[in-house]
Amino acid sequence: NKLLTDAEHKDNIFSKIKENREDTVEHETVIVTFLNSMMTSNISGKVTEDINKLTLHTKVLSNISYQCEKISSLVKKSEITNFNVFIKNDDEIEKFLKKINTLFKYVKELPESNEAEILQLSSHAEDEIDKYYWKMKKHTVSVMKKKHGKSIVSNGLIFLEIIKILENIGDDLQKIISINSEIEQAM
Repeated sequence: NKLLTDAEHKDNIFSKIKENREDTVEHETVIVTFLNSMMTSNISGKVTEDINKLTLHTKVLSNISYQCEKISSLVKKSEITNFNVFIKNDDEIEKFLKKINTLFKYVKELPESNEAEILQLSSHAEDEIDKYYWKMKKHTVSVMKKKHGKSIVSNGLIFLEIIKILENIGDDLQKIISINSEIEQAM
C-alpha cells in the first residue's frame, strides 16, 4: 500500500521489498526441497495431498512476492511520485488495496476458519477487486486519451501495469483459498 501512497519513504520501501523477495526465494527453495524429499518416503494419500497443497501455496506466495518486486520496479521507473492523476475517486485505490489485503487476511485465517465461508467471502472480495481494476483501467485510458503528453502516457501505462499486477495478486490469493477448499471438499 505504502509504495503507491507514501512518496516520502519510497526508498525504504523499495529496499524492504527487495529484501523480502530475496528471503522469499530462499525460503521457497528450502520449503519445496523439503516437501519434495517427503514425497519420496512412504506416505499416505492424505499426506501427499497436503504436501501438494503446501507446494502450490509456496509457489503462489513466491509469485506474489515476485509481483510485489515488479510493482516496486515500475514505481521506481515512473516519473511521478503518486498516481492520483489516474484515479477518479481518491478512495478508489485505497478500496482496491483494502480488498487485496482482505484476501491476504483470509489466506492467513484459512487453517482456523470455516473454509466454505472463507471461500464465499474471498470470492466476493475478488469480484470487487476485478470491478475496481476495470473501473481504474477505464478511467486511466480516458485520462491518457485526453492528455496526450509523453509523461502522461508513459506513467499511465505504468499505472495500468501496476493495477493489473495487483489484480493478479488478488487472483493468486483466491487460488490459494480455492486450492484449500477443493482438497477439503474432495475428502
